[in-house]
Amino acid sequence: MPPSISTVSTLTRTISSTSIHSLKDEEPVPPHPLRSAPTPVATGAQPEYTTIKHVKTGSAQISISEIPKRKPRPFPKLTPTAAWPTRQPASEPATVPAATKSAATSAATASHIDNIKAKLPFQSNKKKQRIFLFVIGGVILLHLILIIGLAAGLSARKTKGQGYGDLPLPRAHGGPYTGDLTYYDPGLGACGIESAAGEPVCAVSQYLYDAVAVGTNPNANPLCGKRVRLRRAGRSVDVTVVDRCVGCQPNDIDVSLSVFTQLALEEHGRVDVQWAWLEDTPLQHLRG
Repeated sequence: MPPSISTVSTLTRTISSTSIHSLKDEEPVPPHPLRSAPTPVATGAQPEYTTIKHVKTGSAQISISEIPKRKPRPFPKLTPTAAWPTRQPASEPATVPAATKSAATSAATASHIDNIKAKLPFQSNKKKQRIFLFVIGGVILLHLILIIGLAAGLSARKTKGQGYGDLPLPRAHGGPYTGDLTYYDPGLGACGIESAAGEPVCAVSQYLYDAVAVGTNPNANPLCGKRVRLRRAGRSVDVTVVDRCVGCQPNDIDVSLSVFTQLALEEHGRVDVQWAWLEDTPLQHLRG
């Protein structure tokens, strides 16, 4: 055998040996992360390994067995990315039934009342607690009555004040006279007439009343029922004689509270006034 052929044969054997060892020692290639796990082999099937069918010694050509061909693995199906959740429009709040609202209000009121009861004194003695509550309720009621009465009185006074007149005092029937104006609580007067504090009535001095008396019956006095006009501070009021004033001077006039407050403030009690008769009386002849 020529030397060149021997050298080629030796080189061929070395390459064949190296190739076979490299195929045996080659580490398996790790699967791609996106690929699915290797398909399991059926129970009866046996994997095919790389084998050498024949190697010709002393020949420059070698034949290597068929390398098993792997089936192309399908790429894993990527699940579609979940869509971003869309914000649902806020639903309108459901209307609370009226019965539920009423029950909630009742419960809150009951709870508030229980809290107040817990703070009341005399917790150990229910009888004293009731008395205490009655007293408090009475005081509150009294204050309400006073406030309402005061408001009504001021309103009535304002209404009457708007109707004040400013009429002159006549001179044809006697007067004008100047004296003190006071007020009293009328009732059954000397003329036998029942009167109230809200009526425009007056009592003349006992000196005038007795001066024209007829007989012993005071109800028959000629001054009873006569009308008098009072005037003060640009205001005038007409009143009717129904009584006899024991503490009055001849020119003084005692009137009901409603009349007095039309000409002056109640707290003044006594003020000066001018007055005159609106009708003829027996006093004209006595003073004339």
